Order: sequence, then structure tokens, then C-alpha cells
Amino acid sequence: MGSLAVGDGSVPSFGLPSFAVPVRGPYDPYGLGSTTFSTTASEQQQSDVISYAGNNDPSRVWLPEVVHHFAGYLSGNELACTLRLVNKATAAQFRGPQYATVRLSLQVPHHAFAWRWGGGGATRSLTVRQRKQLPCLTARSGNIANLGVLLAQADPTNPLEGPVMVAAASAGQLEVCRWPRQQGCPLPKDMFDAAARAGHKAVCEWLLDEGRLVHEGAAFAAARGGHAGLMDWLLARTAGAQQRDDVHLLIMVAAGCDLPALQRLHHPYIDGLPKG
Repeated sequence: MGSLAVGDGSVPSFGLPSFAVPVRGPYDPYGLGSTTFSTTASEQQQSDVISYAGNNDPSRVWLPEVVHHFAGYLSGNELACTLRLVNKATAAQFRGPQYATVRLSLQVPHHAFAWRWGGGGATRSLTVRQRKQLPCLTARSGNIANLGVLLAQADPTNPLEGPVMVAAASAGQLEVCRWPRQQGCPLPKDMFDAAARAGHKAVCEWLLDEGRLVHEGAAFAAARGGHAGLMDWLLARTAGAQQRDDVHLLIMVAAGCDLPALQRLHHPYIDGLPKG
């Protein structure tokens, strides 16, 4: 979905492909607006007490090298929205933009998403285009609960729209595809192509179960995406296969697939041309 912009690095930022929205309030509980922070006299006294508290003090295991180790097992959004909020030391340890930007196309902890986007006027600072991007990126993340937060917004962030379903299909998020459908949303025309080009056979199978006919454009999209196996599967189910545009298919295979796949289709095409 393109590169993600970041905030100033001092607080988590909810990033979209071309902009970021800094998170304030609960998501900057320590007020780390500068690159360094100093402890107060009382905090220094507490530190001195802790150093003599004995080995049974559980806080002694919260060492920077230990935190850094298990942070490697968290997603970037979990780190930005959860781990950095533990205490001042952890927020300072992970203060760079790579740790402080929330990427909406990936899973976002629900508590953080609801806090940022659930209130009235939460999207007021966004352009109309950005508001339309928000549910699409959320759909790509696969988080239905977060889409439910946007459903309550009376603006272009409505997730029950065709482009949102297309975004979910292109990311292979089958359950997200089903969710708007269960709300009565019609299937967008280009949903099949989006799923095919990205190689998501499960979504294509679900679309067939929903009564959507396979057209040759979906097979072309799979070929352009480099998914020869899915292309074959779709061609076998394409309505009107006898009138297939073989030249366009070969062009798509040449653009997206490997040489053996192109040769496999090219030879029968040549053999079928009129002689003389």
C-alpha cells in the first residue's frame, strides 16, 4: 500500500500511506516530547531504594536487554501501542519512529484503535481521501472488531463499501470479506480480480459459492500476478471459455509468470493457428 509516513518519533502515530496522525493523551502517558528525559529527585531516591531492595524485587527483571529480546516477538503495532506504555524507561528505549508508528494495514490492538478512531470527530483532521483509505487499510489487517469501530462513524470511513471488500479480497482476508456480505452488501465487480491477482484461492472459492461467475478477467489477473496454478483453476471454471482471448492471456502470462508456464500455453496456441 506504499510507504508509511511517521510522526515525530516521541509518541505512537497512526500511519496511513501518505500521512500519520500523532497519538496524544493516554498514548503519551509519560510526556516524552524530547529526545531525553530527566528523573526528579524523588524518582532518584526511589531508584536508590530499588537498588538495595534485594533480588526478590520483580522489577529487577525489567532490564533493557531483556525487554529488547522479547520485544522482537511482538508486532510493530503491539510494541507501539502496548509495550511502550509500560513505563518511562521502556518508552524511552523504543522511542524511534520505527517503534512509534502504527501501521493500519497490520493488526492494531483493539484498545488502541478504538481510543484513536472511536470518538466523535476522530477523523476530522483527515481529508476525504484519507478517510476512505482508513477502512480499506483496516480491512487488509483482518480485524473485524476494528472495522466495527468505524461502522459507527457517520462519514466516508464506513466499512460497508465496495472498495473495503476489494481491499480485504486483495489481502486474502476471507472473514473480513464475509462480514460486509452478512450485513447485506453486494459483491463488487472487481473483487474476483483483486483476489485472483493476489493469489488468494480461498477467497475465489468463496466468491463462487456466493454465486459469482468466473470471467476470464479473473484468470488474466491471476496470470499477471504470477499465479499460474490459480490461473488454470479459474480457466477451468470460466464461463464462455471457448471464446477466450488467448492473445491477452499470453500477454499476461508473459508479464507475470515464469517461462515454463508461458511455453505451456504458447505451444497449443501456435498449433491452433490456421496453416498457410
